[in-house]
Amino acid sequence: MKKIIIIGNSGSGKTWLGKKMATVLGILHTSLDTIFWEPGGFNRKRNDVEIETDLKRIQDSESWLVEGVFGHLVDPLLPFSDGLIYMDMPWEECRNNLLNRGSESSRQLDPMKAEENFQALLKWASAYETRDSKASKKYHGLLFGRFSGERYVVRSRGEAHQLL
Repeated sequence: MKKIIIIGNSGSGKTWLGKKMATVLGILHTSLDTIFWEPGGFNRKRNDVEIETDLKRIQDSESWLVEGVFGHLVDPLLPFSDGLIYMDMPWEECRNNLLNRGSESSRQLDPMKAEENFQALLKWASAYETRDSKASKKYHGLLFGRFSGERYVVRSRGEAHQLL
């Protein structure tokens, strides 16, 4: 695999696995968070032109690993990918991982806003199995089901280590 997508809920281990795999394979790792959000915090969406430009750059690259929860950003990359990994972790594990690592919002300059955003993230992530959006378990399952390349479901930390 030279063009890999990792999807799953917030806190499922996408970034951890993505960084490890990209290092082992010697390919570029990109978090969809950096494509979707403005630098300095996860509270301002980038403009659509910048997002599309970044997605096109990835599509045109020889090798890459992209990970994230944003199914609508995965959609245009899927036809260019030769590998898909679905991190289907239980909510309790995702929650514990989020609490242990803290929020990526901690990079924000305003600590009160960062904590507010983190609490909103916890609430949003807890609804992964029931929400109806392109950042949901349902949609990630549809992406996985229609993907014709090499694909894996990871349901535990042990399975993630085996995949590595």
